[in-house]
Amino acid sequence: MAAIAKNNRINIRVSDDDKEMLELAARYSKQSLSSYIVDIVLKQAELDIKKNETITLNNEQRDLLLKILDNPPPPNEALKSLFK
Repeated sequence: MAAIAKNNRINIRVSDDDKEMLELAARYSKQSLSSYIVDIVLKQAELDIKKNETITLNNEQRDLLLKILDNPPPPNEALKSLFK
């Protein structure tokens, strides 16, 4: 597999205690500090994106949505004018 070029840099400032904790966690994970931080942050980013780009419906909401999709209301004049 070809290596992906990493041309961008992100600088962060942390307290001494936070840095020590991150370094310890990185060592336990057998990763460099940078790799550890990137891995953790990317996993969280995926979760945050999914949470904000996914709609979760309960059963009642799902049933209503399916009912509306199966039996849409007739187009009103404003909608008809959009297709002229």
